[in-house]
Amino acid sequence: MLHSNNRMSIHSKLGLTLLEILIVITIVMLITVLAVTTFGGLVFSSNLEEAARKIQLDLRRARQSSLAGTDNKTWGVHFENVAGTDYYEIFYTDTDYGAGTASETIYLPAGISFSSPEASASSTVIFTRISGEVDASVTTTIQSINADTKDIAVQTFGQIVTE
Repeated sequence: MLHSNNRMSIHSKLGLTLLEILIVITIVMLITVLAVTTFGGLVFSSNLEEAARKIQLDLRRARQSSLAGTDNKTWGVHFENVAGTDYYEIFYTDTDYGAGTASETIYLPAGISFSSPEASASSTVIFTRISGEVDASVTTTIQSINADTKDIAVQTFGQIVTE
C-alpha cells in the first residue's frame, strides 16, 4: 500500500492537472484581452490627436494665405460631414465657398469622423483677407470610434485652438 501512495505522490508532483492548465489559460486570455483593449484605445487616441493637429495646421495655412493675400483671394476651410466620407477642403474665393475653388481636399482617417458639423451638414471658415479674422467663431469637433472627442475652435480674431 505504501508503494502505491508513493507512486501517486510522485505522479502528482511531476505533472499539471487539467484544472491548473485551464486556470493558466484563462489568466493568459484575460491579460491578452486587457492588453489589446488598452492598446486599441491608445491607437484611436493617437489617431484623434493627429487628425486634430492636421486640421489645426490646415486652418493656419488657410489663414496665413488670407493674411498674405495669396492669389489676391480670401482663403478658408469647408468641413463636410457626409456619412462614411467626412472630409474638408482648403479653398480660395472672392466671395464665399460656393463661388470658391478647392485647392486641396483632405479626408479624415479611418475611425475618425466629425460630430460637429452634424451628419449631412457642413460648416465653413473664411478668413478675411489681410486681417485673418472670421465673421463668427466656429468650432469643429472630431470623434474617434471609442467616442473620444477633440474640438478645434476658430475665434473671431482668427486664433485657432484645440481643446
